[in-house]
Amino acid sequence: MRPATLAARGPAVPVPSRVAHGATRGCSEASDPEHHILSTHVLSNHREDLLMRIGAGMITAYAVIALLAPRLATAEPLPTGLTAEAVQSATTPEQHRAIADAYAKEAEDPRAKAVAHRHMDSSYNEPGYLSSKLGFPRHCRALTQAYETAAKEADGLAKAHQAMADKAARKAK
Repeated sequence: MRPATLAARGPAVPVPSRVAHGATRGCSEASDPEHHILSTHVLSNHREDLLMRIGAGMITAYAVIALLAPRLATAEPLPTGLTAEAVQSATTPEQHRAIADAYAKEAEDPRAKAVAHRHMDSSYNEPGYLSSKLGFPRHCRALTQAYETAAKEADGLAKAHQAMADKAARKAK
């Protein structure tokens, strides 16, 4: 008669005959070396799963921090082509409209990235993807939220400068 084996993951591990025939934990098998091999194999699988989850969570956290760190480093980054001096010295309607247009254009990029990550999130949530266990959907949702926030902030600044342009135009009349 061949000994029973446990082949859940990795190489087959022999199962002691007492365990194969229904012996329970809590018996005097704790001192049995074969029982120790079986319980060590089961525990190593749990440790492996736990380490994978922790690793995926850490990768997600690092990615979010890496994406948000540049935003946090500066008080309020300016769109490409604008300088702090141009924003501070804007007085005419044309200058404020140019600033508003720059912020509106800046909002397009994070909005497009938010849409792309929303689509990736829905793809990762489909049945059969291992990525859901690795935290990819959570990563995509975090990025989607961050990009949408950035786009809303840029839209708000564009609206504020458009209002300043309108006010300056009324004042000039």
